[in-house]
Amino acid sequence: MGAGSQTFIKELARQEPHMVESYAPVPNALVRGEAQVGITYVKYVKQFKGPLGFVMLNKFLADSNYVGLSAKSPNPNAARLYIEYVTSAEGQKAIAEEAEFVLYPGVNPDIPDADKVTTRTIFMDSPTNAEFKQLSQQFRDLFFGK
Repeated sequence: MGAGSQTFIKELARQEPHMVESYAPVPNALVRGEAQVGITYVKYVKQFKGPLGFVMLNKFLADSNYVGLSAKSPNPNAARLYIEYVTSAEGQKAIAEEAEFVLYPGVNPDIPDADKVTTRTIFMDSPTNAEFKQLSQQFRDLFFGK
C-alpha cells in the first residue's frame, strides 16, 4: 500500500465513519439518516429507489472478476457457451444494465459520465494471504480500535 493511500485511510478512520457490514447497505443507512455521506459502489445507488445521488471521484479502484472452466466440469460445453456469452458485447451489455462497469469498449452502464470511469480506473493488486491478513488487522485497528 502506497504512502498516499495510507494517509487517505488514516484520515478516513480519524473521522470515525459509521461502519456497515458491506457496501450494499450503505444506501439504506443514508436514507435512514444514519450517515450524511457514504462510500459504496455506484451500482447500489443506481439500484436503490430512494432520494440518493452520487459524486464521481477523480480515480476509481477496481479489481478484476474472472470466469473460468474447471477441468472437472460436469458440462464443459455449456460452460464454454456461457463464457463465450458473458465475454461478448451482448453479455457485457447485459451486465452493464445492472449498473456494473465492464471493460468491453463502448459498453457502459446507464450512469452519467460512465464513459469516463475506465480512463480513471486503477486496478488493485491482489494481496497474498499473508498481506491480506496484515492489512485486515491494520484496518481493524484503525477503524475499530485496538
